[in-house]
Amino acid sequence: LHVSNTGALFLMSNFKLYRSADNGANWSLISLANLPYPFLGITSMYTLPSGRFLGADNSTEQLCYSDDDGFTWQMLPTAYDIKNLKTTPPLADGTIFGVSQQSVYRSGDGGINWAFAATGVDHANIEQVQFVSQDTFFASTTDGLWRTKDGGENWEKLTEHKRHYDLSPHYRKPLAVHNQSLLTIENRAALLSEDGGAT
Repeated sequence: LHVSNTGALFLMSNFKLYRSADNGANWSLISLANLPYPFLGITSMYTLPSGRFLGADNSTEQLCYSDDDGFTWQMLPTAYDIKNLKTTPPLADGTIFGVSQQSVYRSGDGGINWAFAATGVDHANIEQVQFVSQDTFFASTTDGLWRTKDGGENWEKLTEHKRHYDLSPHYRKPLAVHNQSLLTIENRAALLSEDGGAT
């Protein structure tokens, strides 16, 4: 479920996109028929500070955009195949993050150009990214929990600091972050860290 800056709700289900302008009381199917094959559907979304919507198809690793509150969509050509937009809303400076080929990429121009931002993360399927600040955020992956303190330039794996729980190979979302508190679910147990993931 995605909420736009105009208050519209968007639901992505089975590669179909639905929009509600009345808090979910009624839903309309948004046509994506104009997007060329093999684009299948929008599976994750951003609302950029400019108001533009950015959507990703995790099957074909393609991006699209909308400038009219999600009513119509166009393809967004990029040099990288971005599979998912796996983060909370964009950072204060408009930077967004996407996932492709087991790596994290960042964009400062609305998804047109992307730069590698996953130094240290090796062959881990990234499931979710959550921000603590402009520079510090966490990523839950199939290979454990990772943290960066420099805006995604370098990452460190936190699972090696865990003594009471074996968090690999599957550190599953939901991943919730508030200040220095981190909460996630692993093997039907709720795990809480109150020191930024150190313990």
